[in-house]
Amino acid sequence: MDLCQVTFVVRANVEPGDLLGICGDAEPLGNWDPQKAVFLEKDSLEEGEQWKVKVMLPAGQLIKFRFFSGRFLDEETHLCIINQWESGCSPRSVTPSDGKNVLDTGWLMSETELRLRLHSSAKPSVIMNSQKIESSNLRVKLSVIGLKDDSPSVTVSMSAFSRNEMYRPLQQHSGWLLNPQSWLEYTIVSLDLCNLQLVLDFEELKACDSTPVHVGFTPLLSSCIMEDGKSQGMLCLPIMKPGTSQTIGWVKGMF
Repeated sequence: MDLCQVTFVVRANVEPGDLLGICGDAEPLGNWDPQKAVFLEKDSLEEGEQWKVKVMLPAGQLIKFRFFSGRFLDEETHLCIINQWESGCSPRSVTPSDGKNVLDTGWLMSETELRLRLHSSAKPSVIMNSQKIESSNLRVKLSVIGLKDDSPSVTVSMSAFSRNEMYRPLQQHSGWLLNPQSWLEYTIVSLDLCNLQLVLDFEELKACDSTPVHVGFTPLLSSCIMEDGKSQGMLCLPIMKPGTSQTIGWVKGMF
């Protein structure tokens, strides 16, 4: 098995006497066993709390990992007591390749998760003003727009619920068909959730063999939710006609 050297660099403030470790799903990173983890060394040549370590990892293999802070209970056996794992829903990942592999992951930060649920209860979650557009034929898709190359990673997943089951389908290009007997939940995970531009696109499918038509969209800034300081609540947002500022309907959701 070919190996590549990967340099992990991270900035983090830790308590006096604590160390930073890295643990992952590869043998050199302990196979998620913290007692076999690799510990970083503080870089005295850099200003601030910068830590660094070089590890030989299998080339071409996707490796997931997380940082943690802790200290040795026993210096001889290196028995480690973990103070705090890097929180978040998704571990970091790297695929080592030939050449220079340097991971400067910035400050050790926590991911934030935002869940947006479209649920038809007494009233449908989507109401269209025009009778020409039937809500029962609408498909909906959530996207993140305006991301730059240096933006923090963002993951978007979707779950569909009914009375009897829950499943996690992949978002199709034309979106997911709204069903009054079920509800949809979108999960957005990011290190910087306050500055995301989200958009819900609505497409109408009049027949099974027809091409969906884009009939409307709803822009949503994640900062509008985060600024309220609430962990949950209701949203009622206008659906706009493409290319205009005309409101053609409303979408109601929970976060």
